Amino acid sequence: APPRRVTRAMPLLLRIRTRDGTERLTVDANCTLRQLREKIETEYGVPQEDQTLSLNQGLLLANARAEDFDDLAPARAKDAKLVRQLGIDHGSIVYLSYSVEREPTPTAAASHRSELRGGKMTVEAMIAAQTRIERQETPNCASVSFDAHAANAFQQYVNGTLGFNQMRFGWMYGTVNDAGEVLVDAIYEPEQEGSEDAFIISEGSEEDARADAIASALGMQKVGCVFNITTTKPRKFTLSAFEVREMAKRQAAAAAAAAFAALASAAFAAAPFALDAPAIVRD
Repeated sequence: APPRRVTRAMPLLLRIRTRDGTERLTVDANCTLRQLREKIETEYGVPQEDQTLSLNQGLLLANARAEDFDDLAPARAKDAKLVRQLGIDHGSIVYLSYSVEREPTPTAAASHRSELRGGKMTVEAMIAAQTRIERQETPNCASVSFDAHAANAFQQYVNGTLGFNQMRFGWMYGTVNDAGEVLVDAIYEPEQEGSEDAFIISEGSEEDARADAIASALGMQKVGCVFNITTTKPRKFTLSAFEVREMAKRQAAAAAAAAFAALASAAFAAAPFALDAPAIVRD
């Protein structure tokens, strides 16, 4: 008989979303719920008795009560089950609530975090600081139309979890018609680090490539970017220097790529959209 081939299951990469942001956690394919809690305690320093886990994003809302989220609560019937049996698979988002104070684990995007904290200025940062941005004579797009579910999903996390205290960035995927009207059908949030007045995104990752491939298969392309404006401090301006530079940089990169028909940069805030074109939210 031919030798039996043994296939080893690939580890699961989970996204653990907390009040401090989103972090990644790799667990064994045969990880149980109990082992997941143990891994979180080891990697994040959150005691098991202080962990509330759920697949419901409502766990992180300001008025949420931990006892109302028991889908992943410790229980003899659940603890020995594989996380996959509980609906947790590769790429899943697991929401984690806790009371202890801790420093979030750094992500790949944090390799440039010094730019947010006044570290040494790079050549790119020096050029950006001295760049003069001219006013556009004609907008890059005639109008922007958002799918309501995509817009709400992005803003719900910014509002309900971050409380508009931290900036969040997303790539917009959709289509552009012959009239230059941008139709946004999905928003993908790449790996990133954010503060109250800036963000740094990690580009060129495997997840980015997968997002592009899925969008292409669905007949969509990257048509713009979106980010929220924090409400921690009063503003006497519409966009900060960082926000204008970021929008201009994305538009300039899009203009050089044949795959981009148009780029619409938007800023979500508690106030209406700040756009270079009218915005509509579609049902």
